[in-house]
Amino acid sequence: MVKVKNKRKSREERIEEIRVAAIESFIKKGYQNTTMEDIISLTELSKGGFYHYYSSKKEILLDIMKDSNILYINYDENMVKLNKDLSFDEKKKILIDAILDKFIYTSDLKLLYTIFACEIHVDPELLEAFMEFENTFFKFLGEKIGVNVDENIEIFKLVSRSLNGLIFSQNLFKETDIFSNNREAFKKFYEPIIDDILKRT
Repeated sequence: MVKVKNKRKSREERIEEIRVAAIESFIKKGYQNTTMEDIISLTELSKGGFYHYYSSKKEILLDIMKDSNILYINYDENMVKLNKDLSFDEKKKILIDAILDKFIYTSDLKLLYTIFACEIHVDPELLEAFMEFENTFFKFLGEKIGVNVDENIEIFKLVSRSLNGLIFSQNLFKETDIFSNNREAFKKFYEPIIDDILKRT
């Protein structure tokens, strides 16, 4: 790739440029097969300039995953609406919508999440980060719906693990229509679990 010098970019713009390049390479070549040189080649940065921002592909991946977790917590439409003062039925509807919406939308970040999760069994640092991201979300969700996460961690993990398994299969087989065309079936599947969680408030 020929590097064309454009106007000087801000630090935030450079970081975004690197993240976009990393996501492209991780999805195209896989995390294990991607090198720092692969990512650098997709940016306008020199090797020295690139390493000013990130020292490894793992650091980039963790940064992307951390920020996507924060963005979901703070800006997802369902998460913003959710509040412990809502009625049982209102909370239930929002939680089920949040689960079902995860299957409907497609994005490179969703694919990247699957790649990230597949790496946790071979990298203890990525596993630790995964658990930290998950626990951050559990605590946030527990506060939003008024459920003590520590006392009910198993049911939170049950939902998380089942969702992850379905998201992985969706990404693996690229069959998004199965999920979008059967929203009501998935709703019926998750309703008893959500009922169980909300009864613990």
